[in-house]
Amino acid sequence: MENLPKLYLGSAEATQIAEELKKKGIRNIVRVLCNEDAQKIPDINYHIIPANDSEKESISQYFTAAIKLIHNALQSNEKVLVHCFKEYQEAQQLYWHI
Repeated sequence: MENLPKLYLGSAEATQIAEELKKKGIRNIVRVLCNEDAQKIPDINYHIIPANDSEKESISQYFTAAIKLIHNALQSNEKVLVHCFKEYQEAQQLYWHI
């Protein structure tokens, strides 16, 4: 789901369809996920925030690096998907700080 121009918010399911990501031109993914070994799609840049998908998990310590990556990608006219594993909670935390 595109929330701002070139910035998408989604769940892990959104990253499973490589053709859809490529069709939308998404080249960067910020992933809030405790499993860093999750499937990765070739030619996509990943930034991993190692956190559990839980409302008790605080990811604020990762905001600065993630926001810098997102800002740089958007400045380069690239699209970014921010997602977590199951729910949108952690991805939304980061998204609303952008």
